Amino acid sequence: MPRANTALPNPLAITGERQEHHPDAIFGIQKDKPSFYAMEIDRRTESINSDTAKTAYGRKLHGYLDILENKTYRAHLGIPNFIILTVTTNVLHLQGMLNFYHSLNAPKYARHFWFKSVPGFSSNWRVPPVMYGLFNEPWIAADGSQAPIG
Repeated sequence: MPRANTALPNPLAITGERQEHHPDAIFGIQKDKPSFYAMEIDRRTESINSDTAKTAYGRKLHGYLDILENKTYRAHLGIPNFIILTVTTNVLHLQGMLNFYHSLNAPKYARHFWFKSVPGFSSNWRVPPVMYGLFNEPWIAADGSQAPIG
């Protein structure tokens, strides 16, 4: 991350053209080359698409598309790539998220959005992510492909 950004009140908040984005987590995994991830943890406490809700997952997707299109992640975080992971509570909600992504007509970025449902995932989530198989079990990309991220 550029040194000037480390002094910001929230250095991990990424400012896009329309709004500031606050991923639930940002991390990297080193394999042959490093991959960098923003993680959204969705416990079904917000709607997917709403004009009136304070937060809605759909607005986050729009924001991430803005960040990807303008490569804001490169300037702000100093990283070469950026993948958005979303973990949610069940397959039906995951499918609603995928359907919303497809309604945005952004196939160019489909390999940047990966989704996973974890049965029983709730607002009381306290177990380390590795216990849920988040890193070694397959995720579903918005283009339909599946692969582990770890």
